Amino acid sequence: MDTHEEFLKFSAVLSHCYQKAQANKLGLTVAYGKKTGLLNESNRLSPLGSVVGNVLMLKQS
Repeated sequence: MDTHEEFLKFSAVLSHCYQKAQANKLGLTVAYGKKTGLLNESNRLSPLGSVVGNVLMLKQS
């Protein structure tokens, strides 16, 4: 997968976390992503986050 697709997947997951956390702050969004296991301690997609990102991208297409 290329860098552009990885970025789109990360953006989809971050958007999902933003909506679910009902937060207007990036820090709370990232905290939600970590709490749910979608992001790792380095704020990168975890394996679960990668799968969720793929599903979210499929839903958008």
